[in-house]
Amino acid sequence: MAAYAEGGTTYSFAEAAKEKLPVKDAERAIKFPWEDRDPIKRLTDQPPDEHKAFRQNLRLADLRVKEDPNHEILGAKFLGPDRLYPLPLPSPESDARDLTVKVWDPSLADNEDKLPPGEYPTLSRALAAVRPGDTLLIRHNGRLDVEPCEFTKKETLLTIKPDTNFKPVLVPSAAALKRSRGIFVLFGGKLILDGLHFRLPADPTRAPAVAVLPGGGQLELRNSVVTMEEGDELTAVSLLDPRGEMTMMGPTGPQGWPVPKITLDNVFLRGHGRLLAVKGSRPFELDAKNTLAALDQTMIDIDPSSADPSAAGSGVVRLNRVTAYLGGSLLHFRASEKKGEMGPAGLARTELTATQCVFTPAGGSTDPFVRAERIDTMQQAEKWLTFHGKHNVYGYDKKRTLLELRPADIEAMPIAPVEGDRWLQITLEEGDPFLGVSFQYRLPKAGQTREFLAVRPIDFRTVRFEPTLPDDSPEVGSPAGVPAPFDDE
Repeated sequence: MAAYAEGGTTYSFAEAAKEKLPVKDAERAIKFPWEDRDPIKRLTDQPPDEHKAFRQNLRLADLRVKEDPNHEILGAKFLGPDRLYPLPLPSPESDARDLTVKVWDPSLADNEDKLPPGEYPTLSRALAAVRPGDTLLIRHNGRLDVEPCEFTKKETLLTIKPDTNFKPVLVPSAAALKRSRGIFVLFGGKLILDGLHFRLPADPTRAPAVAVLPGGGQLELRNSVVTMEEGDELTAVSLLDPRGEMTMMGPTGPQGWPVPKITLDNVFLRGHGRLLAVKGSRPFELDAKNTLAALDQTMIDIDPSSADPSAAGSGVVRLNRVTAYLGGSLLHFRASEKKGEMGPAGLARTELTATQCVFTPAGGSTDPFVRAERIDTMQQAEKWLTFHGKHNVYGYDKKRTLLELRPADIEAMPIAPVEGDRWLQITLEEGDPFLGVSFQYRLPKAGQTREFLAVRPIDFRTVRFEPTLPDDSPEVGSPAGVPAPFDDE
């Protein structure tokens, strides 16, 4: 708008202020006066929705005519013969919103005096306002750098999800001094991440995980996409040795450690990273269902603990309707370098159950399905691992190594491979689940990390088995509705 003209030169309000001309805009600038955050898109939709495009935001007090008893609003009242909004208008001070819903809107000015009720310009301010049971909506499209945040209270109960019609891609921000362990660090309570997309860059200054659980707590990741670039430490979820967090948890031995619980439902993971990294073997629960993992890496990785967690409980993994296309192993666990009196040490038992899953190696992968490191014998392996399967499909050559026992001293004791027939005896799988597995589209080979970053669920949608499954077989693998990355991801 031309606020001032002198001769043949015009000035906007901003230019007039800069030139110190005798013109001043008495009103505060409003970034989004419309009810819809993307009104132009409403005009280009097919069919277009002009009413949504031109309707004002009735909650903005700055759009109301000052001192008008009817709370009239600035701008158009009609679109053709139709009213844009019903009369009488509610007072802009009236707050009929859901008080359990808060909004993080990065487009809001951090120093703005009067923010819309329940809306915050920064994540830290939004999290300071939430209460147990609240939902935090993210109002943003595209890449959004996120400062890592910690949830230290046991009563934490929060759901974080995108606001309607918004598509944020959350990326850990670069740390100013040192890298954080994850975008979200959960010490207790329950955190639900629903409908969010994450991207973990291969950047040593950024957090290498979406979520970290140092002690207990429950994490649910639903309807989400996780893309991990080319870093060796990247993981969707990481569990830490609880002893490093004793100031939060109080002194206790392994038998008193809390048991973290992780649930993945309707999730797509891709790239060069893990689904779960256990940084010190410990009891935990992982439920992954309706999940597609296309990873040029091991899917579940368990390091030994320097304590003895053997009597503390088990790490329990339940996989249901999972498709795992892997450049590495499904599971890799390691005993401690120092042996105990009874053999391998530093491990809690891992109990893995798989139902209606499809496991297939990426082309060229030579990694075994399960790798047990610093484990000398089959008896030791059976002590630290149980694997039960039902209605699964293995796209592995039956003569290939399914379970690899890698002793601590390879020179003194050779690597012991366990092939398909022996694996079936261990897992109690019925029939012969070793089939040829092929997909309609060309998929990346092991080591082609950049190609793994580009795969999409549609690449796995049409799967063929050779021989074909019987007609009465239950459906296997991830369902067709697994969320896809946004077009510009």
